Amino acid sequence: MAREFNEEMAIYIWPMGNPLYPNGHAAFKVNDGQQKKFFNVVFDVELDDEIRELESQVSVYHVRNMSMDTRYSELRRRMGQLNSQRDKGRVETRQVEHTAQIKIKLPLMCENVWGLVWCQEPVLSYLAPCTEMNSTLMTSSTSFNTIRCSPGFVANVIERLSGAAYAPLYSGTYLLWETTMLERWAREIRERIDDLNEKLAQVSQFEIRARLGGYSFGKWETLTTLMSLQQWKELADQYMGTSLVHGGRRKQLDDLIAEGATELTQTERVQLLAAILDIVADYLATEKSNRIFALVALGLNVRSMLKNRLHSYRNVITPGNRSYKWYFRSNNC
Repeated sequence: MAREFNEEMAIYIWPMGNPLYPNGHAAFKVNDGQQKKFFNVVFDVELDDEIRELESQVSVYHVRNMSMDTRYSELRRRMGQLNSQRDKGRVETRQVEHTAQIKIKLPLMCENVWGLVWCQEPVLSYLAPCTEMNSTLMTSSTSFNTIRCSPGFVANVIERLSGAAYAPLYSGTYLLWETTMLERWAREIRERIDDLNEKLAQVSQFEIRARLGGYSFGKWETLTTLMSLQQWKELADQYMGTSLVHGGRRKQLDDLIAEGATELTQTERVQLLAAILDIVADYLATEKSNRIFALVALGLNVRSMLKNRLHSYRNVITPGNRSYKWYFRSNNC
């Protein structure tokens, strides 16, 4: 499968009824531009259920303070055996990626490219040298109570990388995701990303025209945070005219930029930037006056944030049923 983007995630899908995975299956490969890794996680629901039942029985012995009981030791031994069995079978060792009937490419966010925000999810830092996906990593990045199938696992990874910013999730639970759901969602994400990348290219074309006319955009093309509302109003008033009351698209941009100063989740911030670019592109499609300079400057500001992969922001991620915050550093990627 030839590379389509410099940095990308490739989704591999085996529909239900195929000879290799009769119940359907999904996997993914990440190429960060320097190295690539294929992740093919296998879920054995019956084995997971048996381990969960043993854990429940063991907890009863703990509550009753009966840890010296012979039955307790037998349960612990059996649970250890099954956990070992699950660990060995959790990652598919066969070379099967070439057999997938469906393959979908999703770009990763980087310079001049909209896409999944790969480097801002430390739980998914699988590309570290000598790192292997094992049961410890699996349990730290997913919950077996909410993910019990490979399409659900891949969908959860995509959601953690802000995939839902481009197309809404079909279901809030990953228990029984089917390959058809994953395929449809991945294609919708790709369609929206392609649309945004076309609009970003439109901004770049106007940038070239403006530069040929002797205009320089200064800090707006390197600013790694969204310009403040005050900065935007000064820029817009300079080229779009002053007014006490703003309406239509100008009012929408004012509101979005104001919202950009609030605390947003990573997915919400991607959605906000996408909405700004939508309006900028709509403006540029019909605008012929000097107003384009303010709009192109705003578009370049968004482009610079993509290059920086939103690192200048404190991002709030909500994976599964847990919420936590952290600051990202540029050396995380």
